[in-house]
Amino acid sequence: MAMGKLDSAKAIIAGFAMMALEIAGARLLYPFFGSSMIIWASIIGMFMLVLSIGYWLGAKISPRKDAEEIVGRALLLSGMFVALLPFIGDFIRYLSLPWQILLPLSALLVSLPAISLSLVSPVLIEKTDKGHAGASAGTIYAVSTVGSIAGTFIPAFFMLPVIGVAATLAAAGAMMAVLAILFMKKPSGAHAACILVALALFSGFAIAQPFGIPTYFYTAKVVDSAGARYLIMDGWAESSLNLSNHSAPVFEYAKVMAARMRSLGNVRKVAIIGAGGCTQVHHVKGIFPSATIDVVDIDAKVFDICKSRFFVNEDDGVKFHVEDGRKFLEENRGYDLIIIDVFSSGCHLPPHIGSAEFFATAARALSDNGSLMANVIVKAGGPANRAFCATVATAFEEVSCEPLGQEGKIVNLVITAGKARATPLPAVGRDIMTDDLNPIEASYGFECVPS
Repeated sequence: MAMGKLDSAKAIIAGFAMMALEIAGARLLYPFFGSSMIIWASIIGMFMLVLSIGYWLGAKISPRKDAEEIVGRALLLSGMFVALLPFIGDFIRYLSLPWQILLPLSALLVSLPAISLSLVSPVLIEKTDKGHAGASAGTIYAVSTVGSIAGTFIPAFFMLPVIGVAATLAAAGAMMAVLAILFMKKPSGAHAACILVALALFSGFAIAQPFGIPTYFYTAKVVDSAGARYLIMDGWAESSLNLSNHSAPVFEYAKVMAARMRSLGNVRKVAIIGAGGCTQVHHVKGIFPSATIDVVDIDAKVFDICKSRFFVNEDDGVKFHVEDGRKFLEENRGYDLIIIDVFSSGCHLPPHIGSAEFFATAARALSDNGSLMANVIVKAGGPANRAFCATVATAFEEVSCEPLGQEGKIVNLVITAGKARATPLPAVGRDIMTDDLNPIEASYGFECVPS
């Protein structure tokens, strides 16, 4: 039996919604667990578990006469659940569980609605199989995969950075509700109302953006409080600006960095890796008014926030560069000062910006008497604290590490390094992070999660 247009539409919608849920679901968890391979392994693993359960259930119900009605009801309930997933953030934030338990539980919660989507293919295969199971299954999986391809690229490259996580999930929920109606023989007014609710949530999230401003990698909020302006990225205060004196730091780590800058000699060329709210630009200009400053960030929308809310624009002394910080330092040299103040959601440094190879690249990008400063969030005295200091020391002869708080607490670690080694030390040892092996990757980034 040939696959009809309606069944093809069902398969495409199911494939699209499946991947949209996975991509947006992972993005929903970034503020709490970061964006490392651990979060993606957890999301993918849980989706595989849920899909296996769904396919098994689909095999059981597909011979039944009311199979499509069962799928429709399951999709409707799941669609409403997906549309409401954005509110999961407050639920996660107040759970005092070790991250080893909290992460898989959160990933499972995000993945659960995929059970209903995984019912679609077995039921469609049963419907179209008239003695040609292989042809039927292959056609349906090919068609649904087309939807999955679209459901991967469209949310990641368009929906998330333009309308945000909440609206993307609401859109996926609305699609699942529409798919439910297509499976039901006699949908009721209540079923149609569910679609309207999901669409209303989508419209509200997309227009009002109650959870913040979507950028390519974050959800941002700008908040004024007690004479300072704060840039909140994925729930974390990334930058702060003294509204009465832009060059005066607000955060303690920024004050320590500024004090160390004043001890440097003549600084004429500066690279800032990680824009945030571009407040480091104000600090540098206040100390080195004639210096040229290159600000590097992979997220172009962050620079829009710098311009519109934090009073930093490109001019003869300040240039914005939308690219990866490591790649930028590989191609640009001669800096008297390099400031590393970059985070990849949550509290962790991106792995490729924390490796021995990166710090060797940064050392080569410095002038003869240049210095490097980095802000890292760690548990004072913990494995990440030791690993960062030991890793930086492979590329620099002089390294100072100052945790700004009590041992065992989550603190800013200010690292200052100078005298780049002519030949970096061998990147070996249990505390050294490399591109190939990162001994703290499974735990660093979760140090900010309750343990």
